[in-house]
Amino acid sequence: MEVNGSFYRSHLLYPLLVFTLLAILFEVTHVDLALGDWLFNLEGGKWSLRDSFFFSTILHEGAQTLFKVIIPVFILIWGASFYIEKLKPYRKVLLYFAIIVPLCVAWTTNIGKLATHVDCPWDLIRYGGEKPYLSVFSIHPGTYAYGKCFPAGHSSIGFSLLSLYFVFLELAPKKRFYGLAIGVIAGLLFGVTQQLRGAHFISHDLWTAGICWLISLMSYLVIFKAEQI
Repeated sequence: MEVNGSFYRSHLLYPLLVFTLLAILFEVTHVDLALGDWLFNLEGGKWSLRDSFFFSTILHEGAQTLFKVIIPVFILIWGASFYIEKLKPYRKVLLYFAIIVPLCVAWTTNIGKLATHVDCPWDLIRYGGEKPYLSVFSIHPGTYAYGKCFPAGHSSIGFSLLSLYFVFLELAPKKRFYGLAIGVIAGLLFGVTQQLRGAHFISHDLWTAGICWLISLMSYLVIFKAEQI
């Protein structure tokens, strides 16, 4: 697809506007607490699913393990594409996938969490923990340790699959929204899993989705369209 003004409006400007409006809406309406309270009460006044085999072992730990295995495989296949002629046409796609998940996880987990102060729901006094609630844009008083729960690291694995939109955009443009749907569904699956466990609020996943979309877009431009930038 040609990279022009229309492309940037559709893939950068409009998504940024939607994200900004949602982030503001979440902040002023306290939807985090409303949904968190509902889930907490639904689970009997405690995070009863926190150590659930299905949510904790399979959807949390299992998903992390799966992607830790998949990424090295993509890297190996990408390396093999320099020697196996049949793989050569897919070299950029393989490289793209090999870097997207590590980049998304790194920016949400290793960088985002270190730069913010937000706690997990299960750490809050409101839900039986020891810390007061602070929203994303609140100023931390500095009298207790910073939280390390924002943005959502686990859902970044799922939202990294938003990159499939750009893969289809390059290889089969008419199917690009299938890729978008896969990324949204995977991100929501992992995001809701952590919300049910008391690990994250919904706004954490919103920010993660925004970060993963931006990383997917920038990586697409660099890997597939570098000569056009």
